[in-house]
Amino acid sequence: MREKYVDERWPRLMQLGSASDGKLGVCTVDDRVDVLLSPEDAEKLIAEWNRMQDALAACALAFDEAAPEAFSAHWYGKVAQ
Repeated sequence: MREKYVDERWPRLMQLGSASDGKLGVCTVDDRVDVLLSPEDAEKLIAEWNRMQDALAACALAFDEAAPEAFSAHWYGKVAQ
């Protein structure tokens, strides 16, 4: 298991452009999240989302290390061969 696999399943947020009213576009690479926010709210959301992403990746890596078969069953939906 690699951290990038968590990022693929739940992409990180990023800033993408700005609107004429001063709002910033915030989105994921797969567009599951796509919002316009004030610069302050965009900064807060991106920081918290990515902090949560770091914690999720750390949990997944620890789960995989502690119990590889159980992790594979959970992550991939079946027990690894």
